[in-house]
Amino acid sequence: MDADATPARPDPAPAAPATPRPPLRVVWTGIAATVAVIAALAIATVLLVGHESRYETAMREDTVLEVARSFTIQVMSPDPTGDYGANRYVDRMTEQVTGELETYWRESRDQILIQVAKGPKSEATILYAGLERWNDDGSADVLVIAKQSIKDDDDKTIAEPIAQLLETVRQEGGQWKISNMGPVL
Repeated sequence: MDADATPARPDPAPAAPATPRPPLRVVWTGIAATVAVIAALAIATVLLVGHESRYETAMREDTVLEVARSFTIQVMSPDPTGDYGANRYVDRMTEQVTGELETYWRESRDQILIQVAKGPKSEATILYAGLERWNDDGSADVLVIAKQSIKDDDDKTIAEPIAQLLETVRQEGGQWKISNMGPVL
């Protein structure tokens, strides 16, 4: 070996084979699939929130309509029979009202008791109840149409007037109550 000669270098190790890159369309397909899944989840979330909102509104409307129907049947079907029947009737109705209507029932208690005790038997049937509108204060106006069958002492129907009433239903302490009630002419 010559001093002038450069030492022989060992051959470098063969390079690791390059990992093959996936074709560009596979990458774009993966990105498109990811975007599609994210979009589907976003749409499903929006639809679910909308559905829940409509469901809650429908349940509130059903509750308000049922309160108005029930109250109308009870108020137009006084039952003076039995011990303290008229008193129980007035107490039951007073528990279901609020606001000005509650004040009226409390102030007019004696007159209402006399009317119920001396009045004829009657039974109401709801022909229609519909939500007219939601008010800004969260209360609802409900139109109720009811037929009242008035009976004599022999239990024969003597009249069947139809009443159209506009009732305001308001939530008070977690319970829906009637705050106003008046005839619709």
